[in-house]
Amino acid sequence: MASKLVPVSETRGDHYKLHNTFSNCTPTIEKRKARYAVSVVVQFIAATATVVVVAVVVVVVVVVVVVVVVVVVVVVDFIVVVIIVVAVVVVVVVVAVVEVVIVIVVVVVIVVVVGAAAVDAVVVDVVVVVVVVV
Repeated sequence: MASKLVPVSETRGDHYKLHNTFSNCTPTIEKRKARYAVSVVVQFIAATATVVVVAVVVVVVVVVVVVVVVVVVVVVDFIVVVIIVVAVVVVVVVVAVVEVVIVIVVVVVIVVVVGAAAVDAVVVDVVVVVVVVV
């Protein structure tokens, strides 16, 4: 079957009809106002969401910084306490060792002095006995 050729005059009417249909869809003032209102609302929501996201990020950053600072302070305090305890223990041990050494030295000196005195007394006695005997 051969297709039917449509004269140009008939297609123009359809073209104009189609054009008129589209022209009826063009936004009126009310439609433009409605679109503008929707645009404003969308922009407001976007701005609010941005502010909320920024606020949440700032709060999270502040909380993380505070937690890190607290942990660092606690660790540093612990280290300082450990250093102080170790220093005190070292000082106490050193003082105790020094005292023991001093006591040992004093005892040795006393023993040497007493021993020397005893030896001297024995020597004197021996000398006296020898002199008396001779």
